[in-house]
Amino acid sequence: MQAELSEAYLERVKDYRLPQDAAKVNREFFAYSAEQGLAYEKITCATGAYSQTRQEMIDRVIAETWGESEAFRSLSPAEQRMVLNFISTVSVGCYREWVADGKQMPLEDVIQLSTMLMCGGLDRIFRIDE
Repeated sequence: MQAELSEAYLERVKDYRLPQDAAKVNREFFAYSAEQGLAYEKITCATGAYSQTRQEMIDRVIAETWGESEAFRSLSPAEQRMVLNFISTVSVGCYREWVADGKQMPLEDVIQLSTMLMCGGLDRIFRIDE
């Protein structure tokens, strides 16, 4: 199941370039996640049994997206790990909070807020607007 989920998401983001298209990738993450069922929510939100499955999915997506970024590869290994931790913490963390809160906030609002949070940091690190 995890390979199928990862593959389907990767197909949606394959033409995006990072960090420039981070907002688009984040939007796709939320749109894709919202389309999945309860099993996906459990994998993405659970803290115990599914955490290894979730991490394998995240690792695969990161390798095939951020791993292709020349700007990202120019960072030191320690910086790369911190950037990846930041990205997954914001995106997955906001998704998990949205689900835990009963999806009370409209999806579009969650996408916009998480994008502002994530891209504000990435823009500074990679000097995208300069």
